[in-house]
Amino acid sequence: MMIDSNYECHTEQWYKGIKYVIPITIFLVVVIPFFVIYKIYKSRNNMTDFCKYYYLTAEYKRNGIFLYFEFIKLFFKFTIMTVIMF
Repeated sequence: MMIDSNYECHTEQWYKGIKYVIPITIFLVVVIPFFVIYKIYKSRNNMTDFCKYYYLTAEYKRNGIFLYFEFIKLFFKFTIMTVIMF
């Protein structure tokens, strides 16, 4: 496998591609998790609906703060990856 060492980043082609990567990344990292959190929060009193999301919340306490720490860790991971990428 050969590596092309003449390939340059931050070219016009890179900027064209990044127009699509950033919105998709924001959608996957921000919109979908907050939608799932909202659905879990909304169904917290209804046990049948809550069981739908049990695979996401099984390792956390039901009313604990551990779930929020997990999202904070994910946010920091996303921030680090964004800084490394740019």
